[in-house]
Amino acid sequence: MTAGRCWCIAWTPASRWAATSARWSACCGRRWATRARRAVNELLYGAAGLLLLTVAASLVRVLRGPTRADRMMGAQLSATAGVAVLMLLAQAQALPAVLDVALVLALLAALATVAFVKAASRDGAGDPEEEAP
Repeated sequence: MTAGRCWCIAWTPASRWAATSARWSACCGRRWATRARRAVNELLYGAAGLLLLTVAASLVRVLRGPTRADRMMGAQLSATAGVAVLMLLAQAQALPAVLDVALVLALLAALATVAFVKAASRDGAGDPEEEAP
């Protein structure tokens, strides 16, 4: 450790650097670490808020979309943004179980897209069980 310099970085409670918090207190003081943690959490909450605005815009597309494909794209955007919001909130609040929920939502969104494409195609085109003529 160099004199007069602080080597600390900002972290969130769920980060891998949480184990070095005792060294941070000795180096920078508890007040700096608390301020940095709050700043990172505020940034995460702000990003989640912006993503929620994109979810609202995508829901408008789902409700007003002129075609079924537009509606599906809006649903896909809302699912993707929802996954991102859940991941940001899981990191900000140190809740690792919420990451599992986000991954399940991402999987369901991908399966919904595949089901839509299969239903929209003629005669179930792309069906692996269907024999070629």
